[in-house]
Amino acid sequence: MKRRVEFGMGNAEAPNSPWGRDELEIADDGWVRYGNRRGRVMRTCTLQLSTEEREQLFTALVASPFPNSSRGPFSPGSALIELSVTLDEQRTTARLEYHTALKTPGYDLLVSLLAGLAARLRGG
Repeated sequence: MKRRVEFGMGNAEAPNSPWGRDELEIADDGWVRYGNRRGRVMRTCTLQLSTEEREQLFTALVASPFPNSSRGPFSPGSALIELSVTLDEQRTTARLEYHTALKTPGYDLLVSLLAGLAARLRGG
């Protein structure tokens, strides 16, 4: 079974977005591709998660209510997250409002881990 998790948050074009758009792609083996786009500037890097980090992330995914999405409609300026999981070539996506996800049992840990990883990579 091959798994891939994709996480996207923010808007590269929004003038009120402090960091633009973060995107993570995490493979089963722990390799992470990170991209941050703000306006026309794109930064990318890769990282190998430790075994402990990888297990924590995939355990949090299994314990989460994925693929349940936040209820819309979303108000303008909402902090939206796109979370996709690909299992053996079948992709499923959930759209979440960041602050609601942090208050949702199961999503709280998963979103915190993913947003924290993005912040860590954004900071260098």
